[in-house]
Amino acid sequence: MENRQVKLTGEARRETFLLAEHSTIRSEIDLQIVERRRVEAQTFVGVAAVYAWALTREEPIHEPYFLAVLAVPVFLTIVGFLRWIGIILRTMALGQYAKQTEVQMLGKHGGWEVNLEKSRRKRPIFLVSLKDGLNF
Repeated sequence: MENRQVKLTGEARRETFLLAEHSTIRSEIDLQIVERRRVEAQTFVGVAAVYAWALTREEPIHEPYFLAVLAVPVFLTIVGFLRWIGIILRTMALGQYAKQTEVQMLGKHGGWEVNLEKSRRKRPIFLVSLKDGLNF
């Protein structure tokens, strides 16, 4: 069997690397978005399950225990929120790196990440997220 290797110049190697790197980063961002939605769903289900169990029991729970049971959803929410923030920060760091690779490949006008940063300058990120979340 013949060993056929394509010899790339320095510039072609650089472009190939940047393209592969950018593709990998976009995939990682997609995975982070899926993970964020999973954390949101798991937190909601966990809180709902605790409340459903506590409020639908035939035999009432004594007050001190009932207050302890009601603290569990608060704990789940805080832990879920902290995990959610970690995912958001990682996603934003990945987006920043993707923007840098876009600029290296496409110049200062870049692609999606460059465009996203320009839109964030016009409106704060929470307004963009609120608008997208409410679909108006």
